Amino acid sequence: MSALPTIKQGDKFDVAVIGGGPIGLSTAYNLAKDGKKVVLLERSNFFHPSGSSGDLVRMLRSMYTEDFMADLAKETLGLWTELENDSAESLVWMGGLLNFGNPEYGAGGPEGTLNGPIENLIRLGMPYRQLDSKQIMDEFPFRNLPSTYEGLWSPDNGCINLPLLLRTLYRMCQSYGVQLVQQAPVTKMTPVGTDKVVIEVRLSGATNPVTIEAIKAAITCGAYTNHVLRPSFGFELDLDIWEMMYSYFSSNAGPQGTLFKSMWFQFEENNQDGTSNLFYGFPALPWGPANACRVALDDAKRKITDPDQATWKVEDADISLTRKFVEKHLPGLDPTPIFCGSALQTNVYDNMFVLDHIPQHPNIVVFTAGWAMKFVPLIGRILKELLVDGTTKYDISHFKITRGNNRMIKYLNPTTPTPTSSTTPLSSVTSPQTFSNAVPHPVLTQLFRAPSRTTTPGNFAPSVFSMRGYYANRCLSKAQAIKDAAHQLKASIHPAPQASPSDPLMAKQKCQKKFQDLNIGIIGAGMSGLYSGMILDELGIKYHILESNNTRIGGRIYTYKYSDKPFDYVDFGAMRYPEIPIMDRVIGQQHWSLFNKLKQKGHEIKTEPYHLSADNNIVYYNGKRIFSQDTLEKDPLFFADKNNGGLGTAVPDVFAEQPYSDWLYMVYDRFAKDLEDDFDTGFEKLMAADSHSTRSYLGNFDAPENLRVKGQATKGYPEPVISWCETMDSASGLYDQAFSESIMDYFDFSGQTWKCIDGGSVEMVKAMEKVIKGTISKGKRVTKISPTADKTQLTINVAGDPTPLTYDHVISTVPLSCLRKMNLKDLKMSHKKRVAIRTLHYDQSCKIAVRFAKRWWQDPTIMKGKHFKGGKSSTDLPLRTVVYPSYGVEDPNAPGVLIASYTWAQDAARIGALLPSNKAQLIDIVFANLAEIHDVSEQFLVDQLGGMSKDKAVQAWDWYDDGDSMGAFALYGPGQFSSLFPSLVKPEANGLFHVSGEGSSVHHGWVVGSLSSAYRAVDQILEHNGLVDKRIELREKWGTIEEADHPTGTVPKPDHAPGLRSFNISQLPDQLSMGAAGLMGHVPSKTHPFGFVPQGIRKGSAVGGFTY
Repeated sequence: MSALPTIKQGDKFDVAVIGGGPIGLSTAYNLAKDGKKVVLLERSNFFHPSGSSGDLVRMLRSMYTEDFMADLAKETLGLWTELENDSAESLVWMGGLLNFGNPEYGAGGPEGTLNGPIENLIRLGMPYRQLDSKQIMDEFPFRNLPSTYEGLWSPDNGCINLPLLLRTLYRMCQSYGVQLVQQAPVTKMTPVGTDKVVIEVRLSGATNPVTIEAIKAAITCGAYTNHVLRPSFGFELDLDIWEMMYSYFSSNAGPQGTLFKSMWFQFEENNQDGTSNLFYGFPALPWGPANACRVALDDAKRKITDPDQATWKVEDADISLTRKFVEKHLPGLDPTPIFCGSALQTNVYDNMFVLDHIPQHPNIVVFTAGWAMKFVPLIGRILKELLVDGTTKYDISHFKITRGNNRMIKYLNPTTPTPTSSTTPLSSVTSPQTFSNAVPHPVLTQLFRAPSRTTTPGNFAPSVFSMRGYYANRCLSKAQAIKDAAHQLKASIHPAPQASPSDPLMAKQKCQKKFQDLNIGIIGAGMSGLYSGMILDELGIKYHILESNNTRIGGRIYTYKYSDKPFDYVDFGAMRYPEIPIMDRVIGQQHWSLFNKLKQKGHEIKTEPYHLSADNNIVYYNGKRIFSQDTLEKDPLFFADKNNGGLGTAVPDVFAEQPYSDWLYMVYDRFAKDLEDDFDTGFEKLMAADSHSTRSYLGNFDAPENLRVKGQATKGYPEPVISWCETMDSASGLYDQAFSESIMDYFDFSGQTWKCIDGGSVEMVKAMEKVIKGTISKGKRVTKISPTADKTQLTINVAGDPTPLTYDHVISTVPLSCLRKMNLKDLKMSHKKRVAIRTLHYDQSCKIAVRFAKRWWQDPTIMKGKHFKGGKSSTDLPLRTVVYPSYGVEDPNAPGVLIASYTWAQDAARIGALLPSNKAQLIDIVFANLAEIHDVSEQFLVDQLGGMSKDKAVQAWDWYDDGDSMGAFALYGPGQFSSLFPSLVKPEANGLFHVSGEGSSVHHGWVVGSLSSAYRAVDQILEHNGLVDKRIELREKWGTIEEADHPTGTVPKPDHAPGLRSFNISQLPDQLSMGAAGLMGHVPSKTHPFGFVPQGIRKGSAVGGFTY
């Protein structure tokens, strides 16, 4: 018997592969087959179970939600065949895969979604079947499944014979000359330039480590990857390692036995206690125990960060969940397991692979994480190509080690630089760079302004095109292109059967009607619903508005009036409107603006200037009081380390010495610079940022070379700096929402003047109610929407009404949070539309008003010479923002209705939790905070009530406490806009059901979003019915919008959009410098390279679109 292979001091190889699992073996096999001299080093014995390769079987599946994964899976199928041919072994038993379960199960799990793979299966020409709950139970041994369950079965999936695979790859490596060394843990790798790696190995039984050399190396040791990365490169990956349990259950033999014809996976939401409901299983295997089926939980109670922490014990909790599943749904199996086991599953934050070169080391590659057994032949080939050719023909862009702005990489030595394409050292901190001398970009200068113009039948381009609009249309175009390709391929493979009139389900019904015959159902009498009615009136189309609230209309436009006296009110909803082109649809002077339409019909809406900020507004943080015109330089509000106990106690001094806005603009301006240099490339970077929260991006962006803290380079800003920016700039927790929200507001909202409505925003609602001709029915809560039997109309069920209402189209204008209360099952909406309805975040907002007899803050004596009119004060106290009325500022007798607290996000959740049951406690907080901020006594404030009781003077409104809103405004989370928006705006139910409202607009959080989405829904109805003349009429009477779905699937370049013009710096000079409240006096203009003024923090509305 020959001795086992080993290595000796000084051995040299072309390539060293670290890790002898299936990925390492496949990599070594591919390299040796390519003629390379290869050594493979395994820390334990080959084929050991103490890693990710334990047990008998793994899934080979081709059903993926992500298109890039589906492409790789299709490619892998051929490589498995190639490996089987080369080895003369049958490694995979192709029996198909059944995915089944709750179709509402959302994205985010390790296996994607239930019906998500369908588009990819069509696109790739792979067969599949869809099953209902009964069919699943008829064809498979599952029982007691909910009637709502659906199934997706595809034959191009199979069971991998894992023991045979390992031994086959080992044998193939031997045959191609790989030196296979076991019991050889690698303790350190030392790169020498880019053509040599010195590898230190501690052989079993050896006293001293052995060092060998290789030109290149591959790290493929799975859960043990950090054992090599830490000592070799000074960083580790943020790995989440699951100790996954599996069990085998007896399926009995003979005709009464339980037969699974394929693998299966169940999709279901978590249990109420948070435990997983994801289960999977395999049929009895020809190479496994007789009549034994593996069933397991696709989760793990024990999750560790290092494989040395593994217990290798059976986790009773996981096995118990599996047994309960078997008892309930697989009664043909004996619920007592024959045996149980465990294996390690290595994950990263997005459940994807890490497959890349080590940063700055092109001769070293790494693979770990993900669910990779099914890709063994492909990954081995990719790693070979990366080492031999330096690149690969396969798309591995989603698996970069630095993705997510390096969020997976954790440095052990803080001085180690962040992975970049350059090794240039970073310099010491200086002021953030600006781009003051840039030349205006011809594309960007045309994005943001457009003149009024007359629309002609051939000119339907938007009159205003914002960055949000361009972004949305890019998303819509991409989604449409993918869908078109899938449909074309499906049509070429499976020609659609001819439908007969008696078989309405065989073909998509599209019953076009004349406009006089249409009857539209509109759910919700908020701004979007009322605006839809106004448009339909002018087009001569009938409609009916159903409003669930039985006392008022207007939705999130809500003006509370203390009395009928002038100025004695507060807007709990939308209250201010910037004078910018995007808002022309609301307050502009064009013939199609809402205010002009109402004026033409005899209902003029009067406005007053809204003072977003004013000199002497108070800024009160950390017990320190300054005023809005004061500078934030030199840390007057005591955020710095030096003012809080020394290094590491608060915000690093080097940051706090400058205004927080400087550090935000250093990040924001980089996007502006990228767009200026190359619009297309810059815009791709902007789209990529959608996957980040603001907190994530600020903490992980590639810092410029001028950023250094105490001689230590960082990837982004330290968390204390980010928290400081969030505290000053927005609301607690808002930085956890999408970074793209901040960036697009930065570009689009550039108004320096604002308006408010005299009498409150409710005056707008009153006027709209008076001019519309259709019926508004209050107290009509919709419970269900369904198609008629012939699929050409929709029926609406209303709570308490026995007879459903029937309409040709339905426009839902209610918030998605409220839409979720309705039964929409029969509409058969797309998966992404259902996900959007379930997951789109609606933020909290709470306003607390106090009615004083007079406006004491305007009195110079009371305010000690620091009096002011309008504007806002800000604080870190629970009230957070105090808003002073802008209306009636010149009337000495006007009552002072103060918004004592205007909060969002977590701030609103906490203070709103006191409503309504703890109002007395809330009142105490309000008066105590107001007194502290304004440096007056609580008794003084009580005296200013003019005899009114505190309980009556203090009125509050929490939008999450309103059952007809269930949230204040839509606020997309990271990745949601690009992934969900295209599906959200698409009609459903054969084009009869339309989602409207601000949440389905690019300008969500603004009244203009409600109006634009209503316009879009009406336009879709006209298009569906072939009413070309009416579409032209719509544009002639109501202008154009930027968020229309382009019929060709293309997006016009901003410089090609007809009617757009540039505007120069002199039209909107940026003459504002950052002061304590976001605004300061005149300073030399900071010219932006694009001829527009970003909104951002300079306009003081720290939350951009959420300025109600």
